[in-house]
Amino acid sequence: MVKTMSKYAPRKEHPTKNAVIFRKKKQTEHKKKESENPRSSALRQRGFFDLLDTEEFISVPSCPHGPCLLFAERNSRKRRWFACAVYRSVEGCNFRVDVRTDGSLPKFAVPQPLTFDYRYGECAKQFEHLKKFHHYVFYCQNCEECVSKVDHPTTHTLRGPLNDLAHPSQILSPVSVDEGEAQYWFSDDSIKVITNALTENEVDGVICVGAPCVFEHLGSSTMRRFMLDIDHRFARFFSTTEFAHYSLLVNHFLEIDGYERLAGFLNGLKRAAIVCDPPFGAFMKAILTSLKKLRMDFAKSVEMHNIIAVPIFVGKHLERDGYDMVDYTVKAIEAGLLF
Repeated sequence: MVKTMSKYAPRKEHPTKNAVIFRKKKQTEHKKKESENPRSSALRQRGFFDLLDTEEFISVPSCPHGPCLLFAERNSRKRRWFACAVYRSVEGCNFRVDVRTDGSLPKFAVPQPLTFDYRYGECAKQFEHLKKFHHYVFYCQNCEECVSKVDHPTTHTLRGPLNDLAHPSQILSPVSVDEGEAQYWFSDDSIKVITNALTENEVDGVICVGAPCVFEHLGSSTMRRFMLDIDHRFARFFSTTEFAHYSLLVNHFLEIDGYERLAGFLNGLKRAAIVCDPPFGAFMKAILTSLKKLRMDFAKSVEMHNIIAVPIFVGKHLERDGYDMVDYTVKAIEAGLLF
């Protein structure tokens, strides 16, 4: 099994698109329920809407979460509109701009982009400081900081005590499944299979897109690592050389220097891999476009491969895009807390 994956299933006609698809099997029913819930996907459902290219537009409207995607009713291109690329429901983001029949856009109020208090690496500094004075260290879900239980508000939710900060995905509270950032992590066995494939292929650098558990596991390996994720809370656990706030479906860095930091990470690498665990129910066309842009941006300086985990019913449709299915069912568990 690992031997099969280690070949990366290259296709001659796409020498820069070597990729692996893992069939993904969810261990919970939450995502199935989400797709059946009309409220959670009222804005767009795969069966009713198509995702369109935006080349004809000089500029793409942005909602508070970044550049939007262009949608149309399936089997009819008469009604087109731009909507949020992160949230699937109008409750998450109700921004929408309808395209006129002549292809022009009406005047609309441009929303202010969201701002985030990143404070890179702050939790690590707080952890070391508290340990230095022999305090038990807890993570406060309300303050999003490492704190001592002494004199901390009793109404706040604390996780701990913590022995280390190597696995933030087990410390942070999971994002609600009703939101576009709903989180499901790879199981330990699946992580080992993925990292073994990376090792056997002599990969020296890994970009984890929406796969924090893989990123955390690589902390004990010799491979360099960088994480791109829509969940900005990870910033407080890592440095600017390890993490950037990123929106996958539109290949958008939410920090001004995010792209440059990724480029700096790739500098000097010989063989890199992108490990991607895309949001369930997201449009694969947008995801593949973003991954292709990432690969092509750095194709001249580093050999780039992909590992992407998708549901079985999606994987078979991606072979025409230069991907090959690996017969391994990835097990994913609902994001949960260690404490």
